[in-house]
Amino acid sequence: VKGAHLKELQLSWNKIGDGGVISLAEACAEGALASLTVLSLYINKIGDAGCIALADACAKGALANLQTLDLGYNAVGNAGVTALAEACAKGALASLTVLNLSGNKITDVSSLADPCAKGALTSLTALGLDNNKITDVGVKSLAEACAKGALTKLETLYLFQNRFGDAGCTALADACAKGGLTKLEQLYLHQNQITHAGVKSFADACAKGALAKLEKLSLSNNRITDAGVTSLAEACAKGGLASLTVLNIGGNEITDVSSLADACAKGALTSLTILILQVNKIGDVGMKSLAEACAKGALASLTFLILDSNMIGDYGVTALADACAKGALTKLESLILNNNNI
Repeated sequence: VKGAHLKELQLSWNKIGDGGVISLAEACAEGALASLTVLSLYINKIGDAGCIALADACAKGALANLQTLDLGYNAVGNAGVTALAEACAKGALASLTVLNLSGNKITDVSSLADPCAKGALTSLTALGLDNNKITDVGVKSLAEACAKGALTKLETLYLFQNRFGDAGCTALADACAKGGLTKLEQLYLHQNQITHAGVKSFADACAKGALAKLEKLSLSNNRITDAGVTSLAEACAKGGLASLTVLNIGGNEITDVSSLADACAKGALTSLTILILQVNKIGDVGMKSLAEACAKGALASLTFLILDSNMIGDYGVTALADACAKGALTKLESLILNNNNI
């Protein structure tokens, strides 16, 4: 089937495997599906062989109009990514705006970073690399490419659930500080190994004006302590992250959010609508500081406040109630305090 007019092909959640993709790639190389803009092969047991065949076809001019390529949750490794990168270096997939490689077996994206630094994938707005095995080395290579002008149109970057820590986070922060990723609106870094040191580098970059358009930031399920929260708070107090609407720092080692509360009381994070602090070690003192800031007008736009699985008791909840009685949090729609000490 040549499918001359077909623009979208969804084949996700099947059992196509490498053999099926190889056949598809061969057909595309012969001119089939020339008008295709969306190809979704999500969850199909595709490995490097299938990815390489698809990349080879693209390198020969196939799928020139493709805007979305979804290879998420397959078994693609570094060899498959390298083949895609080599195709992109030859000018393939120039119209691509969304590339999803989430949930594969990728450990290194340096091969993809190199052609991007040289002008490939200039139209990309969303890149999914989450749920892989990417280490600090891989994130650093991607960050260095961005610092050189790669992926200038990127708005959404998924890097959660990988295997990088402070070194990778710092490299990403350095790239942002140098003017990379200026259009980024959503950044997902949760479920990695980032500590307060990585957060400080990131916060310092934001304090200097990096990521001014960022709206959603997820740093949950890392190893962030109160020191990391303080660094974020200081950046926000200096005008950083002014566009942020969602902040997720749940699942860390945080006991005190007073520094963040103080910054908010002084006018930081005025656009924030969702604040997630669940699964930390926040007690009554931390809750009281947050409540007092809210009583002073902080977080006035907040609609969701998630504080479940902390150590908050009656004293902390009373402080929050008192703040609300004074006119705080008037837009709050959902308050989650499950599994505390109330």
